[in-house]
Amino acid sequence: MQTAGTITTNPQQREHASRRLWGGIILSLLGLQIGCCMFALVMATSSSSMAVIPDYHQRSLNWDQTQATLAASEKLGWQPSIFVDAAGVITVQLVDANDRPVVVDQMTISAYPHAEAGNLLKLPLQKSGEGLYRSAPAIHKPGIWQIELDAKKKQVRFAASEAYLVETSEGIR
Repeated sequence: MQTAGTITTNPQQREHASRRLWGGIILSLLGLQIGCCMFALVMATSSSSMAVIPDYHQRSLNWDQTQATLAASEKLGWQPSIFVDAAGVITVQLVDANDRPVVVDQMTISAYPHAEAGNLLKLPLQKSGEGLYRSAPAIHKPGIWQIELDAKKKQVRFAASEAYLVETSEGIR
């Protein structure tokens, strides 16, 4: 009977082979971990969808003041109706508790899509009728947008913040 090969039973050679095998496995797993971390770092820093809500730190510092402003705005009884048309123009109609148009001195909107919070739009609105205000074309992406309204009439300030669904051809719902 012939042997096809010799089997080495030298303990030093087996130990050396075992060290290479397990050392290679450990280094491979370490390399995989480093690769995953690098991928996560690139994704977190290169995409605008991984952004923090605009002005988040300052908003948290002014939280009590913001809540007081929102509560005062609710007591006014004013109701905004916001619409975004297919061209991306934001139209706001502001009415009081008796459904009469409210004429304000200044109105601005801050808007950002939830999917890309880093893309903050700050827009002044121009009066286009009794209690009706319009922006320049601004919103061109469908999705859920956070729209924050700020209106001033003499010493009275009205603020509202809502999430709206913007669809490509139908505007806000």
